[in-house]
Amino acid sequence: MAASMESEMLTSALFILNLFSIVPCVVMKIPQVWTLYTLKTARGISFTSIFLELFSHTVFMMYMFVLAKPLMQYAEYIFLVTQEWVVILLILNYSDQLDIRVIALASLYFLSTTIIGGDLTPRWFPTFLLALSTPISVCSAMFQIVAICQSKDSGSVSFLSWFIAWATGFARILTSFLTGEFVVLASYVPTNILRVIGCATILYYRPSPKKFR
Repeated sequence: MAASMESEMLTSALFILNLFSIVPCVVMKIPQVWTLYTLKTARGISFTSIFLELFSHTVFMMYMFVLAKPLMQYAEYIFLVTQEWVVILLILNYSDQLDIRVIALASLYFLSTTIIGGDLTPRWFPTFLLALSTPISVCSAMFQIVAICQSKDSGSVSFLSWFIAWATGFARILTSFLTGEFVVLASYVPTNILRVIGCATILYYRPSPKKFR
């Protein structure tokens, strides 16, 4: 009876944590999209950071999909990669770099995800990419932090998006621990530490209201 109750409590805890991870991610990048659209500038935003983040999230999604993990453990990434493409297009647009190269980049992206998601690669390949995604995710956060420090202006970077990323990342640390996914757990910890630093950096370099007058 005790074992059954513990199992039910674990299942309930995982369900709640999974929901907390997924639901905010449905709109995580919306504040960033709105900030870019409103200000019409990408100053302080690192394109490299967003692109690496897209790569990292896509790899994780493909890893979980190919290994037939429960959808509740990675559903948020479906929404995240879609929103990240919108952010990328807006950054390129407001940086006057939206040209035919975007079509080539998008074609390469969708071809690669189709090959990996279609299980047309060796079984070890998604795991190999997941191992790469951790340093890439760390680099993504570091590039954005450095970009803000260099420009000394975080007005175009959404604090809310970064905070949601940290909160959902923390929830994923808990779900990974509870399910014994220690490889996945290891990929979340360093990135989430940098998200705390990123949130602090955004607040520190937040432009004063006078700059917008």
